[in-house]
Amino acid sequence: MDILNIRTLLRTKSIYDIPLRVTFYARVSSDTEEQINSLDNQISYYEEFIQKNEKWTYVPGYVDEGLSGISTKKRKHFNEMIADAKEGMFDLIITKEISRFARNTLDSLQYTRELLNMGVGVFFQNDNINTLDTDSEFRLVIMAGVASQTIIKRTNLSLKQMFVPITVALLCSVAIIDLYFMGLIVRQDNLFETRYFIPISGMILGNMLSANVIAMNTYYGALRRERTNYLFRLANGATAHEARSPFMRDALIKSFNPTIASMAVMGLIALPGTMTGQILGGSDPDVAIKYQIMLMISIFASSLISVLLTLALTRHKIFNKYEMPQI
Repeated sequence: MDILNIRTLLRTKSIYDIPLRVTFYARVSSDTEEQINSLDNQISYYEEFIQKNEKWTYVPGYVDEGLSGISTKKRKHFNEMIADAKEGMFDLIITKEISRFARNTLDSLQYTRELLNMGVGVFFQNDNINTLDTDSEFRLVIMAGVASQTIIKRTNLSLKQMFVPITVALLCSVAIIDLYFMGLIVRQDNLFETRYFIPISGMILGNMLSANVIAMNTYYGALRRERTNYLFRLANGATAHEARSPFMRDALIKSFNPTIASMAVMGLIALPGTMTGQILGGSDPDVAIKYQIMLMISIFASSLISVLLTLALTRHKIFNKYEMPQI
């Protein structure tokens, strides 16, 4: 069924009331007996769940076992599922949760977008998220949440302590840049129109992710290694801000070096994908270049805002009232 028709029907009907060809994807990350039993239970559940709905046509599911979710490259049956989606073998994939489908932002965004372009939706059952819905604002929150989890895992910080401040920092940063780019540059009447809002937000979030991982690793890694140096500065009369300044400066320099290097040679050594795609699609090269320049400025600005906000908001979770780092 055409995705536009599905979305039209979803305005008045539930996903369970629409005639669809439905499959499922299940995965466990280890081959222990407990995990295998969990996988068997998932398979039985989804087979029964799909087949008992009279509106749906059951398509055999895809199962990977004993494989990490960090990357999709080694997941044989996941890749088979993507190939079958291209052949139009089903309309909807049901899976347990986002982390079962893809555990990093790039994979999650890439494959849900790719599947939507093929006319296939993904229903994350535990998270109650259906990519066939047009709720772009909610999808942005999910994207930011996945990005936050990725940053925390890559920096070995506490998920419980850091998830909320990092997610807030990412959402605030992307909201500011989206309002500017969509409102003033693209000049959309509806700022949340999915075909613009999701790709641009995803592009911005992907770059913010890289900058934040580098900044957090550099900043808190240096504080761990040079704790004595930090305490020495405090003992000699430096304020907390003055004692942390060298670590902050180093984090900002290292996190933005890749972006600045890319901007410096843009159009000279490498042609950015967005600009190249617009030109190949028949757009005026001058217009394509202007859009690319604005994108690079937006990406840099959003990354800078997000790094500063992330470091500022997480500081209260790391330092106690005596400015002692608890890491």
